[in-house]
Amino acid sequence: MKSAFRRSGAESLSRNLKETIQSALSSRKNVVMVRLNQDSLRQIDDLVEAGVASNRSEASAFLIVEGIKAKTELFGCVSEKIDTIRAARQELHDLLNEPTSQGEG
Repeated sequence: MKSAFRRSGAESLSRNLKETIQSALSSRKNVVMVRLNQDSLRQIDDLVEAGVASNRSEASAFLIVEGIKAKTELFGCVSEKIDTIRAARQELHDLLNEPTSQGEG
């Protein structure tokens, strides 16, 4: 059975998936609590049951990293807009905190 598993390429896929997960998990320092629907939880549990991830936290972190990679273009656009918003806020802040001349008023 193991030889059939190896021939099917499933072993290689599993190894690649585990390497990808380890890369995604390498620098996890932040905790996020999230509520999921039943379908999402089932998919996460499937990754754990298949041995691809050790626990729900690892499976969730992997899926988040992969989702961000899949939407790189979207996140690039969002980042540009956020930079524009921050610059506008700073400009307003500077304008409001500008010293007024004594003759005005």
